[in-house]
Amino acid sequence: MSNDLNLAGEPLAAAVTWFLDTFITPAVDAGKVALWRKKIEFDWGDAAESYRAHLLALYGTVRVLGATHDAPLDDLFTDLYILDHITARRRFNLQALQEQGHDDFRRKEDESKRTNGVALVRMGQNLYILGKPGAGKTTFLKYITVQAAQWRAIQRIPIFVSLHDWAMQGEGDLVTFIVHRFNVCGFPDAADFVEQLLVQGKGLLLFDGLDEVKQEAGQRMRLTSLLQDFVDKYSKNSKIQVLITCRLAADQYIFRGFDEVEVADFTEAQVEMYARNWFATAPEKLALFLAELSKHDHKGVRELCNTPLLLSLICLAFDDNLRLGESRIDIYENALDALLRRWDASRSRQRDATAYGKLRPQQKMKILAAIAAQTFERGEYFLRQRELEELLSEQLAQLPNASPKSEIDGLDVLRAIEAQHSLLVERAAGIYSFSHLTLQEYFTAWYIKENGRIPSLMSRLTDNRWREVFLMTASLLANADEFFEQMRQAIDRLLVDNPGLMQLLRWANTRADAAQAREEQGANLRFAYIFLARARPRALDLARARGPASGHTLEIDSARAPAYSLAHALDFDLDRALARTHDLDIARDLANNLSIELGFDYMLYYVRATATLFAREKLDREESTVNNALASYPTLLAGAVDLAQQAGRSDLAQQLSHLPVPVPTASAQGWQQFADRLWRVLQTRGLAQGWQFTKEQSDKLRVYFAANELLVQCLKGAVVTDRQAILAGLLSPPAGED
Repeated sequence: MSNDLNLAGEPLAAAVTWFLDTFITPAVDAGKVALWRKKIEFDWGDAAESYRAHLLALYGTVRVLGATHDAPLDDLFTDLYILDHITARRRFNLQALQEQGHDDFRRKEDESKRTNGVALVRMGQNLYILGKPGAGKTTFLKYITVQAAQWRAIQRIPIFVSLHDWAMQGEGDLVTFIVHRFNVCGFPDAADFVEQLLVQGKGLLLFDGLDEVKQEAGQRMRLTSLLQDFVDKYSKNSKIQVLITCRLAADQYIFRGFDEVEVADFTEAQVEMYARNWFATAPEKLALFLAELSKHDHKGVRELCNTPLLLSLICLAFDDNLRLGESRIDIYENALDALLRRWDASRSRQRDATAYGKLRPQQKMKILAAIAAQTFERGEYFLRQRELEELLSEQLAQLPNASPKSEIDGLDVLRAIEAQHSLLVERAAGIYSFSHLTLQEYFTAWYIKENGRIPSLMSRLTDNRWREVFLMTASLLANADEFFEQMRQAIDRLLVDNPGLMQLLRWANTRADAAQAREEQGANLRFAYIFLARARPRALDLARARGPASGHTLEIDSARAPAYSLAHALDFDLDRALARTHDLDIARDLANNLSIELGFDYMLYYVRATATLFAREKLDREESTVNNALASYPTLLAGAVDLAQQAGRSDLAQQLSHLPVPVPTASAQGWQQFADRLWRVLQTRGLAQGWQFTKEQSDKLRVYFAANELLVQCLKGAVVTDRQAILAGLLSPPAGED
């Protein structure tokens, strides 16, 4: 073959033959060449193909943690990107980090320069690749190996070396270890071939997992020195390319002649691409998965998707039940189990027997949970290294049979945590945080559950920062009856010191009882009547009315909660209010699904509110929307009459049907007189309370509704004795107040 052969797409056999003709033959003496060619002329191609097949068999498939079978690497691999700096070496002010919080900090990380990993390898530099556990370092090296073995994007002959395996074989001569990789494929005189491959600089050496070599007895230090000597030897006269991977925090070694780079977290685009690969044969599942993942309530799950390891666990969880919401707490628990135990165990790796490494997973949980709870309580997401070392030493000293605190090296413990599972990571020089805010929240909830701190949690009921901790705590409890009892009492205390709002709750409760609906619908009815009261019937303006939940509705059961529709019905702009495209539908929906009484009451409010709008002096009666509304008002009133008859209130039906409806051209005064007559009908129903709420009361009511909404969300993932009883009691006056 000639030197200018186009190698793109050529199999390894052709590539090696070309390499032999071009580089090996001129490099050795004629006698040895003749002997070598004689030995290999009949089996060289087979040996090369055997090596290629060996590489593809070893590295062409991948089994994600928790899966039951291997999958082709090409089917799952998602482009990996490299940061142009090492995150932990940046300089940040701690106060600035605290102020900007996790989300802003993550956005700053996302703005860093990122380079496609394969493209970076093709540039030919030696790379020392650092990354978190499960960031995809090993998978990336395997992918590069397969690409080179198939002579695709990389035109070098790949040699993949597990540094753990080399160390386990006694740290012998590295070339001898590499030769063994070829001998098992039937290469003739593999030692000569490997030597020339290295001398001529046509090999791609992929050394995986420096962090997996134990530090005990100086083993990692010795291996690192041998590795550097190897690179130095074969870089003097040729340019072999070497890639070395290592976990962050285990990278206390510097390799001369290497660019140090860091594996970047997955972006949203990479998460979507990974999901597309995962669900490639089930597009309907892909659509459901992406829709679930995008939901606001799944922000914590999305945060965990930044590494392939955790993303694969989330995809597996979704595969099981096609939902994320009901299994969120399981996802968090599986993620921690994977990081603390299964990830290393799945690859038969044992970490160093440091003070931290000797702990059981449950003990590690206790230490991390205590630190999470202390820091989260203070609103601290970022900690100085010195402070974190102190906290770790304190916690470790409290364990059974522990050394005194003075004898515990907090820095060693911190480094072990970061290296082994990156639950604590160095965000900037000397500044640490939990790797995910979601995990800090989970550890806090776990601490609350384990240490009986639910009463103190209830003091945080109105602090939105604690929302996820409430949800997780409820899901972690074996039985959450006491949790919800304490939560209900805490919710009651929000309004108990406000007589006006307590009167509102009693009134809504009385109206709900009078509506004669099923018992389980009581909360929905109270919810609906409170909204009606908030509409201020004496001066109702649907263009300004806002539901007290401020965008949060109870959604006790979206299939049968017309109160949800009611919340939106009171939230339109003026044009929609006048167009009245939804009024009768909503009233009938309420009547059919909750109570005929409620449907009728809603309609009374609505016809009176619309008449009040027509009584405005400045209303443009020539505008088409207004004109159409005026002309169709009798139809609206007829709907109220019909609902009155269905409710068995023939007296009110007759009274309404005999009211003199103003003509469309009637004056504002005429419409006001008609609105006043409707007001008297409302009084007959006990609806004309003339509620007037101050801004302070409105704010309190908004907080009250948000707390009830949080209770409902907590209930969705909790184990309780009587779920329906808890729902039925929502929005009721406190015990003894009704």
